[in-house]
Amino acid sequence: MADKTKKPVIFLAFANDRDDTVNYLRNLPEEARQIREPLQRARRDGLCELVELANATADDIFRVFQDPEYRDRIAVFHYGGHANGYQLLLESASGSPQAADAGGLAAFFGQQRGLDLVFHNGCSTQQQVQGLLDASVSVVIATSRAIEDQVAMQFSKLFYQGLAGGASIRTAYKEAEAAVQTSRGGNMRALYFGDASKSAQESIVADRWPWDLYLRGGAESVAHWSLPAAVGDPLFGLPPLPPQDLPASPFCHLNWFDREHAEVFFGRGHQIRELHDLVTSAGTPPIVLLYGQSGVGKSSILAAGLIPRLEQAYGVFYLRRDFNTGLLGSLRSAFKQAGTSVSVSDSMHLAQYWLEAERKLGKPLIIILDQVEEVVTRPNPDLPQEAADFYDELEAIFGKRNDRPAGRLILGFRKEWLAEVEARLANHNLPRAKVFLERLGRLGVLEAVQGPTRSPRLLTQYGLTVEEGLPEIIADDLLADDASAIAPTLQILLTKMWAKATELNYEHPQFTQQLYQSLKREGLLLRDFLDQQIERIRKKYPEVVKSGLLMDLLAFHTTPLGTAGQCSAAQLEPAYSGFGQELSDLLLQCQDLYLLTTANDANRDVSRATRLSHDTLAPLVRERFDKADEPGQRARRVLSNRVPDWMDGKTGQPLDETDLQIVESGRTGMRKWTADEQRLVDASRRLRARRNRGRRILQLAGIIAVVMIALFAVLAFWQARTARYNMVTAHFLVAGAASEKGQPAEALYWFWRAYSDAGSNDTRRLNARNLIGSWSRTLGTQLRHDDTISSVAFSPDNRTVLTGSDDRTARLWDVATGNPQGEPLRHKDHVSVVAFSPDGKSLLTGSKDHTAQCWDASTGQPKCAALQHAAAVTAIAFSDHGQTVVTGCEDGTV
Repeated sequence: MADKTKKPVIFLAFANDRDDTVNYLRNLPEEARQIREPLQRARRDGLCELVELANATADDIFRVFQDPEYRDRIAVFHYGGHANGYQLLLESASGSPQAADAGGLAAFFGQQRGLDLVFHNGCSTQQQVQGLLDASVSVVIATSRAIEDQVAMQFSKLFYQGLAGGASIRTAYKEAEAAVQTSRGGNMRALYFGDASKSAQESIVADRWPWDLYLRGGAESVAHWSLPAAVGDPLFGLPPLPPQDLPASPFCHLNWFDREHAEVFFGRGHQIRELHDLVTSAGTPPIVLLYGQSGVGKSSILAAGLIPRLEQAYGVFYLRRDFNTGLLGSLRSAFKQAGTSVSVSDSMHLAQYWLEAERKLGKPLIIILDQVEEVVTRPNPDLPQEAADFYDELEAIFGKRNDRPAGRLILGFRKEWLAEVEARLANHNLPRAKVFLERLGRLGVLEAVQGPTRSPRLLTQYGLTVEEGLPEIIADDLLADDASAIAPTLQILLTKMWAKATELNYEHPQFTQQLYQSLKREGLLLRDFLDQQIERIRKKYPEVVKSGLLMDLLAFHTTPLGTAGQCSAAQLEPAYSGFGQELSDLLLQCQDLYLLTTANDANRDVSRATRLSHDTLAPLVRERFDKADEPGQRARRVLSNRVPDWMDGKTGQPLDETDLQIVESGRTGMRKWTADEQRLVDASRRLRARRNRGRRILQLAGIIAVVMIALFAVLAFWQARTARYNMVTAHFLVAGAASEKGQPAEALYWFWRAYSDAGSNDTRRLNARNLIGSWSRTLGTQLRHDDTISSVAFSPDNRTVLTGSDDRTARLWDVATGNPQGEPLRHKDHVSVVAFSPDGKSLLTGSKDHTAQCWDASTGQPKCAALQHAAAVTAIAFSDHGQTVVTGCEDGTV
């Protein structure tokens, strides 16, 4: 890799006519000394390096430019000596004058990537200017006629004195011009060599300043180049950005910066330089691993920073892993775009197509494959060997050093997958280099805020000014949270500030501390952004938010691992088939508010695909979705809790009436039910219909029972059952009311009461148990055993819950946290029943191992020997004073 600490080089070349005493420039050595002195000071200050040739030949000049030490680092070339419109008078090896064709030199200079300024301080070099500009030299300083020796020496000395002092090219030029005119007076003819009035035309020329500063179109900003900027600019020497129109806004909100934003992409120069050196320098590994946390700006660095600077010398193809074709199919599509004969089903190794693509393009091929981690986070079940096949193919391409293509492969992924990617590459003995993208640092934040004000072209386009001290305040605020995603948060802030500033003053928007503080009070973080955008949608589509459909749709664009997923129209339309135009309107609204964005896939066959506007939103969406209490989310939780018993053709327990009502109420706030969910709901509806018919029969029987109360003594028994039934029903109703009031803990308590009071043969006992599990999940607390939980009891103060399980243990749990208390209370067989003493200090458990055991609630130790029984213990209870226990057995004994 190139040493990024190297400074720009200023190359001074001088040539004289030592054979001709008339043409010999006696002041040329003095001119060289006067230029050298300020530049030597700049060199000592660490601003540049200096190369000087006193008797320059063409070969000498070529040799310096081609020296590996100076290649693409020479920023300024200065020539002092004789010249005309078509030639520079250099020296031969013998010291005699030798003309060098200006056109050939211009073509040579055009190949020097770091060369920004050519200063021809020769006799008359104006006619050489256009050739230099056409050859992509950014700035040229040249003369219109032969200049008086002393004037040429004074002007060049003053120019380099200004440049060495930190002035820009334009400023140093203007300062030197003003100084010469001040010392020489206003007579321009006095600046020229010889008789300037030989002809009328020459007289006109002699009435103007003899030097001119010429700028290549599209490179006007180079006039502001300075040595300090070059030393601090890691992009110095890289190929210039291709000329293109500027975007409407200098900020991109949550969308990544793309190629058209290259000129307004700031803050990542060091990473761009590092990547550029890795993929362009000889001897670097053929595979580059680019990784960082979600939201670090990886896609922006590639699309707006690296790719535009590679396009001239390389064939560059940026791809994101395609779900349908996998990593290998995505890689294959690059060669198809490059014009090779590769096909999707082609079994030939891609190494041959890589070489074919480089032959067709006439330059090395660089392929960037992003989101490699999705082979794990979003696996395609139809491609079980996707990862293995991909890395096998990479070995075929890069395994043999002598057969490798000239280009490079960049693999982009999130940092948590580095170990897996490296292990795969190591198993195939593939060399690789790593570039870790850290979150945007302080200097990057400062540059991103100030960037649109640093260039005259950007100032003309956007007219933005930034109040002094504001960038530092923004950087301090953003970097205070060391776990936040700085880059997207910064872009949200800057986009908000830009929108407000242009609203206040469209022609000359201003970023002020007052504006920043007002927006800061509205909230800068993505969580606030998500909340604000949802509220904006609520105002336009209140039912969509109230029903839960919005959160369901956003969560549909995430993966279970909390990353952003991509949804095509073919996935969305069947999942939300009942919503029609409502879904289309909601998708458009989400895109307008930057919650969703149209996917920018390399695979153009994927149409109307949408994804979250940034990966950083995914965990926030999942968190909000999991905690939401809208009907759609409540229905999803009930279904997700119960549908596993109905998957793979199984038939489980139907929903009780309460859960069925929740699911039916939430249907308009969630995606379409799956086939298994539909079977569960249909079975639950049939059960409800049967129960309704049964209720009508029972109501009739109740009337008859009242009439014939005197005739049927069994009525008393029936009344007891009815009372118990009604009590359990009341518990369910109170739980439902608590749910509607947003009191899940209260609802959980009444479901427990329903479970405790329901008879062993009452099917609602099972329903209550299931609801306890469902609502525990809603509360974010799950009490887990290794097998079925068969019994539950709350402590008298409701702070502790005791559970018995078929895993042969009973456990105490803290209700507030869901954490277990102490060690498990162990039996030799299923624990079927559990109970608390009235004072909560003792526990009683009954087991199928024919024993009941009394335990100390505080220590978990047995308080006495186990109570032996002849059969499984099925019932236990404490007396009111807690000093006596009663147990019941499976054999019918008490």
